[in-house]
Amino acid sequence: MRVLITLVLCSGMSIAKDRLNDNILAEVGKKEITVAEFIGRCELTTRPDNYKDKSIALNNLIIEKILASEAEKTNTLTTNAAYHARLKGIKEQAMREKLWTTVAFNKATVDTTKLKNAYRLSKREYELEFYRMHKAQAQKVKAAIDSTPGKIDDVFKSLSEFVGKQPKHKITYKDPEADTLHEALFSKPLHIGEVLGPIEIDDDDYLVMKVLNWTDYPLISGEDQQVRWNEVQKKEHTIAAWKLWKEYFAGIMHGKRIEFDKNTFLVLANWVREKYLIEQQSKALTSNKIPEIPFTANGLDLALPFFTFEGKVWTVGDFKSELMSRPLLFRTIDLDSTNFNTQFKLAVVDIIKDHCLTREAYKKSLDKGEDITRTVEMWKDSFLANNHQKNVVETALKEGKITKNDDVGILKYWESFVNDLQKEYSDSISVNVGVFKNISITKMDMVAIKPGMPYSIVVPDFPIFLSSKMINYGSPKE
Repeated sequence: MRVLITLVLCSGMSIAKDRLNDNILAEVGKKEITVAEFIGRCELTTRPDNYKDKSIALNNLIIEKILASEAEKTNTLTTNAAYHARLKGIKEQAMREKLWTTVAFNKATVDTTKLKNAYRLSKREYELEFYRMHKAQAQKVKAAIDSTPGKIDDVFKSLSEFVGKQPKHKITYKDPEADTLHEALFSKPLHIGEVLGPIEIDDDDYLVMKVLNWTDYPLISGEDQQVRWNEVQKKEHTIAAWKLWKEYFAGIMHGKRIEFDKNTFLVLANWVREKYLIEQQSKALTSNKIPEIPFTANGLDLALPFFTFEGKVWTVGDFKSELMSRPLLFRTIDLDSTNFNTQFKLAVVDIIKDHCLTREAYKKSLDKGEDITRTVEMWKDSFLANNHQKNVVETALKEGKITKNDDVGILKYWESFVNDLQKEYSDSISVNVGVFKNISITKMDMVAIKPGMPYSIVVPDFPIFLSSKMINYGSPKE
């Protein structure tokens, strides 16, 4: 017969060591808190100073799971379209990231010769003079360079006449430059005076550069050499992965094109410019609160044809539905009347690209992965818990149990409510005390983001429900 050994932390939480593996830190009924979730929720978002203690952090994550469990009983969000759409969007973004890992990162390889060459060149720092230009300008420059190969310097000097000279710029191997620029500088030795480009660094964004000088900074200690070697391996592997990804993506999109209805496009672009950007400035898509649908087409005919893709006509209503889970994301923040329509078109194209990638991820059943499921559950519980707290307080206000401006009274009512729930759930809470003791978390404030992603925040806001670590629920069991 197995003996269930239960210890009790200073907070009073029951610890069932034999029920939990090293990946699961705590169980709250049927819900689990993994070690990764605990560390991520503590380290990748901000916490108030009085929530820095790791016992307080764990207590609040447990309370979040309790509140989420209570919210599931009431089903208050079953008819909230934005809630379901947000979870769907978070899941599908995670699926696209998993698709990248599956078809590109895990398959990428870099031969040793290339790694050694990259390692040698990684010690260089280049001083560059460069010109930035659009695609049309880059094509003219390339034609000029190709037609006068012996006079590249003359072509380079003439660029200032229609592009304008840019400041000098220093670049090292560790700088987060575009892969194409990185390869141009660190795949082979360059000489002073050498001209590179045009190099595509983004859509409609090109560089032509001239090497003014370079300096070699040798690595002296064995530790520094090993650190740099590891950095080079990681960087070159990532570059190789992105090459595979571009090939994979090109295959998916081959032969596909979007044809916009000109009239509807202009109507919708004008509407978005006037309404959508104002709404987005006032919204916080990163918060734990249930968001409003990020795009509403009030005053627009939802039946109007917007564009045609893969033989299907997408109406304004279809586009609105897609935006509920995949928000509109512009490639630049520098939007004005001269570039807005172009940037709006690119933003729509990006949505369709993600639509195609998501479809491929579903074909590979990536939505079934445990990592995807846990990501969705983490966000779901955060939404549910915060919504339940809001409902509890609002109900108490309506019933006259608390007064709106009585902050002390509201806090006491909330603490009493949570304490009652802790007692109710006490027997169903288990924590792996051995794992918990070995976890170290910093007290530094940091927010982890994924730039350029529709859902850029990595983890939900830290749950702030109770600042005490002496919660006194659970009891010793043998």
